[in-house]
Amino acid sequence: MRKLESYFLPRISGLPAAAGRTARLLIRFSLISCAFAVGYFFNTYATGFIMARYTMVVATVVFMLNLLALRRGLFSLRTSVAVFTWGCWAVMFVLSLFSGGIKSSILPWIALMPIVSLALSSGRVAFLWGLAGLLTVIFFFNFDISVHVPAWLIMETNDLLIASVHVGLQFIILAIVYIFERQQRDLIAQVEEGRNIIQHQNEQLQTKNEYLESEISKRTSQLVSYNQQLEQFAFMASHNLRAPIARLMGLGNIFSKSHGAADEEFIRTRMLEATRELDSVVRDMNIILDVQKNRTTSLTNIAVRAEIEHVLAPLKREIEAIGADIRIEADVNLTLTCIKPYFQNIVYNLVSNALKYRKPDVPPVVTIRASATDNVVLISISDNGLGIDLDQSGDKMFSLYSRFHEGFDGKGIGLYMVKIQSEAMGGSVEVTSKPGEGSVFNVRISRQL
Repeated sequence: MRKLESYFLPRISGLPAAAGRTARLLIRFSLISCAFAVGYFFNTYATGFIMARYTMVVATVVFMLNLLALRRGLFSLRTSVAVFTWGCWAVMFVLSLFSGGIKSSILPWIALMPIVSLALSSGRVAFLWGLAGLLTVIFFFNFDISVHVPAWLIMETNDLLIASVHVGLQFIILAIVYIFERQQRDLIAQVEEGRNIIQHQNEQLQTKNEYLESEISKRTSQLVSYNQQLEQFAFMASHNLRAPIARLMGLGNIFSKSHGAADEEFIRTRMLEATRELDSVVRDMNIILDVQKNRTTSLTNIAVRAEIEHVLAPLKREIEAIGADIRIEADVNLTLTCIKPYFQNIVYNLVSNALKYRKPDVPPVVTIRASATDNVVLISISDNGLGIDLDQSGDKMFSLYSRFHEGFDGKGIGLYMVKIQSEAMGGSVEVTSKPGEGSVFNVRISRQL
């Protein structure tokens, strides 16, 4: 059946779905009608209904020609539907006319016309065919076939004819129900397939939305970070750069009005100091800009423990001089793909800070731990030093030029560099500390750079 359907389908590209369904229904109805006509043709040899024999031949030819015309595009789908519907009505009219008129057992088949037209066309057309059926019944009620039709053409009703008509009607009804049931299954399958497609697309959209939300959150965080860095640079420009420049300008004005070699020597000394200070600030800015520019370059696979030991080598003399106890707790097989100079600088800054900010007369103990999960390597550096009051200084812990202890050399750039270098490697840095109890710095570095 499906092969015949495909054969008779109109050769039209881009046929709308609704028209395709109607075309398939028309082909099914036509093929079933032809099969019924062939069976009824042979049945006439048993019942003796001569006009039915000729009518079935004509009906089969008409239905098949209609399908061929539809296939070749000679008829539109609407025209083919009309030809089939009118053909069915004509067959029922002829069979009723020559088998008793209003008394014919075939006349009730007229009730099938609204069903066929509803399936193939619309409710309005079905109503019109219902009206046509009513008028057909009225016609036969007022038309005496014995007067107008030769007696030898009229088939007298007999039990075999009535039985065959009832069997045929049941066959037609079952065929129509089967077609509708199969079409319903196909529609349900299409709806289910469409629902699955929509659900899959919704899941894809949800995944994309979640990804976009994550990206937006990530970009927002980056923008906030960049804004904070811009504020830091504004601070550097307005204070750290302006101060030495202002001193240079002031000393230049004094130099133009100076008297004597002693004044000139004093001014030159102060100008050299201001120049060195200015150069130091510019170097710090270059270092920070270099970190921002090279966030994803120069990735290297390192052995974490070996790299920590390598970083501690330049500090060996200082460690021995102050009697520091450096403990490394890291698996020798732990590896990490990272920006190697940044990793070295982070470890160096935190260890050197632990040595610098030690308690007087208490040997420093610094523990360096390294561990890993699927996504992150955690570097934890703890000490027993002076500690930091986070309630007072926590909000500016990693800000540029922030210092927390008096009487120590330093520019306040080390922890800021730890922060931006760990972020450049997809990580972060956190601190827990209490005054007099030491500090613990936890640096997380992504393993998915």
